[in-house]
Amino acid sequence: MAKIKKIKNGNYQVRYRDLMKEQRARNFKTSREAKAFLVHLEYELKNGAYVDDRKGETPFEEVWKLFISLKAAKKENTKADYTSLWKVHLGPKWGRMPIRSISRNKFDSWIISLGLSPRRTDKLHLVACMIFDVAVEEELLHRNPLKDVIGHRVKTNLPKVPNRQVGHAISLEDLVSVARHAGKYEDYILFLGLTGARWGEFVALRVRDLNLKNGVVTINKSIAEINGRLVPSETTKTHQDREVQLPDFLLGRAESWISGKDPDDYLFASPTGCVLRNNNFARRIYKPALKASGIDPIRLHDLRWSAISIAASIGTDQQVVRIQVGHSNAHMTNAYTQIFKVDQSKAVERLNKAVSEVHKKCTDDEMPLKASSPTKPKYAQKGVVFGLQTLEKLVRQQNYEFRALTN
Repeated sequence: MAKIKKIKNGNYQVRYRDLMKEQRARNFKTSREAKAFLVHLEYELKNGAYVDDRKGETPFEEVWKLFISLKAAKKENTKADYTSLWKVHLGPKWGRMPIRSISRNKFDSWIISLGLSPRRTDKLHLVACMIFDVAVEEELLHRNPLKDVIGHRVKTNLPKVPNRQVGHAISLEDLVSVARHAGKYEDYILFLGLTGARWGEFVALRVRDLNLKNGVVTINKSIAEINGRLVPSETTKTHQDREVQLPDFLLGRAESWISGKDPDDYLFASPTGCVLRNNNFARRIYKPALKASGIDPIRLHDLRWSAISIAASIGTDQQVVRIQVGHSNAHMTNAYTQIFKVDQSKAVERLNKAVSEVHKKCTDDEMPLKASSPTKPKYAQKGVVFGLQTLEKLVRQQNYEFRALTN
């Protein structure tokens, strides 16, 4: 049982036994602080949420070592990204500090002071948050200081990442324009922008992966570029093989891709037959093509966003798109999907047409009724109810479902 007593130096000491029945003590300057701690302590001990303060003295870098060891199965470029953030930012600042001494306000003040881009800031915050999650799982902390009580990352103090930096899709017309300005690399741009292949998957394709008879390309490998070093992988990012159906337009050109090549040669390669480098291709081919087309600079990865958004624009089922681009879940596919302004305009046009037709029908249906029965609304065919009285009745409804739908 925990007790409070006043000690010789005037402070107040709380003595208690932890979950291992070991005698522990904490000193406070005031009786009020000691009582507050005692109430909180008794609640945690009773509900099994108690965390030993001595574990909270574990240095942040020790948790990082455990965190990165748990990511051994991740792709090399993912691990390299985590390690870079640690070595450049997190490690030098927080590495030797006790894990429990790092608060949300301290961390947010520091990360804002770095002056990094919103995208880089968000990624740095995410990695730190994942490290704190490991600390919670190891019972070094009671809760993650970078999350709220329901487990969401708290980013209210951080700069918001502009939508354009998250990802940007270009329309089919713009995609074709960029491809045409890419010269002999036109098919490279079209392949990326129509199939949604990741760059690492694209450069890893071999001649044997193309099946001209069925018009499909099998994607089952990838190549990552880490600090100038090419790292091949026998799987894709999601570790799932997939077959991508080529549009007839690309299929008609596909035979030229393999002319004079062996099955093990790269399907899309540099002029010397080597693996394409992302930075070189972007600098020499992609960015000049964007500029010539009058399109603002966007990443090569945004061609993947474009492929997904173009597919949605022409009405392709989302599950079909998900399988085509190799997403592990539909939520990710939905996040990649952007709505083009032209589609919004078309939707408004269809709505205007539908409203006009229904309004005209309502008016025509109600005209004969006014002379014979002005007090009773006439119901249109096929069970659709029209008239102001019916609408007012619906608006007056106060059931839960109605309120939920209107909020």
